[in-house]
Amino acid sequence: MKVTKLGTKPSEAVWVGRCNSCKSEAEATTDELKNITTDFREGGQFSWEKCPVCEAGSATGYGGMIFYPKKI
Repeated sequence: MKVTKLGTKPSEAVWVGRCNSCKSEAEATTDELKNITTDFREGGQFSWEKCPVCEAGSATGYGGMIFYPKKI
């Protein structure tokens, strides 16, 4: 077999996020995110995470930094 294009493992996919409180921006891999949710209305995924800068966000994952899959 010959690989003609090297892809990305789903666990290594890059997501980009922005904090609603301090406006910091970050990137994370799928494995680093703990609260990935599917939005059936939009047909996509997102993840609420605690902001590593200002620590905004709750234990349930809402508030703070929201991540979306990085568009290529």
